[in-house]
Amino acid sequence: METLEEWSAGGIVLRRAEPDRIHVLLIQHSMHNGWSFPKGWVEPGETPQQAAVREVEEESGVLGQIIADLPPTRYFFVNHEGKRIAKTVTWYLMKYLGEGNQTHAFEVSAVEWLPLEGVHARLTYKNDKELFSVALAEIVRAAL
Repeated sequence: METLEEWSAGGIVLRRAEPDRIHVLLIQHSMHNGWSFPKGWVEPGETPQQAAVREVEEESGVLGQIIADLPPTRYFFVNHEGKRIAKTVTWYLMKYLGEGNQTHAFEVSAVEWLPLEGVHARLTYKNDKELFSVALAEIVRAAL
């Protein structure tokens, strides 16, 4: 079976909830109900950084600013047309800047801010859990 390549970008967005607590933005996808971080395709002529900031806003209605690079993830799936897809996602750690415009609400059934200690249990996918584990070291360093 032929494998097609896709590239996406996304962000783990942090917001200071209280002086000593940081919350993390998660979204629930409306099609498969999985909990994850916002991400989406890198459009032609767009950098992964631009795509990540845009996708976070489109999917969650949150404006974020990149504060650190995170390791990419790569996974395979079969799309609705029966084609095998190899997807690489470039990730960034972001800080919350404010509310934006959620233009892709149809893709997202819920948006939540969770405290750091609740994120791992809420995430649906193994690769997101592994990414978050790696991101925790950067989150401690960022100490918004």
